[in-house]
Amino acid sequence: MAPRSELVTGLFANRALAWSVAGLIAAIGIINALLLATPRLARVRGITDFQDFYVVGRLVLSGRAACAYDWPCLREAQMAEFGHWEYMPWAYPPQFSGLMAVLARVPHPVAFALFSLGTFGLYAVLVWRLSGRYAGFPLALTIPAAIVNMRCGQNGFLTGALLALFAMLYLQRRRSCGAALGAMIIKPHLAAASAIFLMVRREFAAAAVALAVVAVSAAVVILQLGLDIWQAFGQASEQSGRMLWDGKFPLERMVSVYAMLRQAGATAHMAMGAHLLVSLGVVCAVVGLALRCRDERVVLAGITASSALLSPYTYDYDLPIIGVALALIAPVVVPRASGTEALAVGLLSWISASNFLLIYLALELVPGLASHKHVWSVSALCLFAMGLILAAVIRRTERSPLPQCPDHEGIHQR
Repeated sequence: MAPRSELVTGLFANRALAWSVAGLIAAIGIINALLLATPRLARVRGITDFQDFYVVGRLVLSGRAACAYDWPCLREAQMAEFGHWEYMPWAYPPQFSGLMAVLARVPHPVAFALFSLGTFGLYAVLVWRLSGRYAGFPLALTIPAAIVNMRCGQNGFLTGALLALFAMLYLQRRRSCGAALGAMIIKPHLAAASAIFLMVRREFAAAAVALAVVAVSAAVVILQLGLDIWQAFGQASEQSGRMLWDGKFPLERMVSVYAMLRQAGATAHMAMGAHLLVSLGVVCAVVGLALRCRDERVVLAGITASSALLSPYTYDYDLPIIGVALALIAPVVVPRASGTEALAVGLLSWISASNFLLIYLALELVPGLASHKHVWSVSALCLFAMGLILAAVIRRTERSPLPQCPDHEGIHQR
């Protein structure tokens, strides 16, 4: 079975590519940690996402966890800690606040390095385990999303690693995959598709493990932070929902259908209605895939990728999860993709997470465009187009099946 493109297979089967990409991303994280340690070397306009995380952690350590969910109080804490502020209302579940308290015990540049490099290392190892010799494929195609996370210190590597761990443990038929899914309580909207998948497959034991992890973590939060923290979290979540509806979040950086239509000029009602219809279609596709497809890797890849499309509130920094989906199907896709298909998928993947670059280019090149608020969000279109191309490659592979990749025999235990 000769590969369809020797160039594509040779490129993505080259371990040097995977190591080079991983090294590049890690280097960006190290440089950013050094800049945080020596702020005089960089022009400071506000604070980064991770610095907001760090402030929340400091609030938890000082016994003021509820302050994080009150924007005026959080802004004051940002100013007290860093002398700058950035509008970043906090709406994460209290479990994530508690996790940040662990990191807030050390200076923030060290905390940034531990969090960003640590979560990236875990993510890269799991992606490598899933894709085997083709690790360069998912790592190279998600470089922009990785850079965004390394620059701002977001948690895209952490959520990507948890979904990768869920997929790997599920392929090994371990109930403990539910623990990885339960840990996604830090960003539950990205775990919805995987939860639906477990129900459709009647994996009730794994689902019970996931619920147990959520329940235990909630109990720990109540013991440490008190019951009132949940009321503060609920109020902040409701406020975030209103802000999303009013378009006060940076929609140009979001990857959802809702954001795309809102940026194109649709009303909130029209955009949300269309988003819900598309989400319903995605859920139906997920259910159909789980019931009819025999290739577990393809099923899990579809489940994982759909996580980026179900919620209206998904950002470019969440797209490392697309790398997990690509890792799952890399042994199937890479040997059967043509050069044109690989190039198209690569470009679409890069564009979907290159919102910062697209915004600056648009502001420079489009006459009369004075604000980033007027830049369209094209990520959703790119993700759907990627899905269509990859589906065509997989369907072609089904008609001419490949032998199982030896690198994954341990993962395919049933």
